[in-house]
Amino acid sequence: MTMGSSATIADVLGGVLALAYTVISVPCVVFSPMIFDAPGSSKNTLTRLLFVTVLPAPICGCVSMFLAVSRIMFLQLIPGTSAAPPASFGLELLLVLTPVLVQLAALASAIVLLQVLQGGSFSVPDRQSKAPGSSTSVGGGNALDDKA
Repeated sequence: MTMGSSATIADVLGGVLALAYTVISVPCVVFSPMIFDAPGSSKNTLTRLLFVTVLPAPICGCVSMFLAVSRIMFLQLIPGTSAAPPASFGLELLLVLTPVLVQLAALASAIVLLQVLQGGSFSVPDRQSKAPGSSTSVGGGNALDDKA
């Protein structure tokens, strides 16, 4: 299999994107325990799932950087490689960024599940409470209206 300049450019671009992703994801991981600040959130399975999908972000970024650097070093050792067609650029970039893209897909899935099943709430849903937006009184008012 011959690889050339488009593969090298894709590997360099993938490495730069993975480095940027790793740098950006570190603060997200550092502040991710704050997900559990809501009352009852430590008992919520979907909140735990979101937390677990945030944690591997820097690791996936580092794996993508390793793939990019190792592919660049491997290509430099092969003398006289011919240029790869430009169509392989996207495939080479996808190969390098696969760990990052898989982690982002898992994170997006966890966020969607949390939003759809619990309305975006990190805490355990109270089974005795009514749906959001419904009032407890028959007239449709709230507690502040009764005091006035």
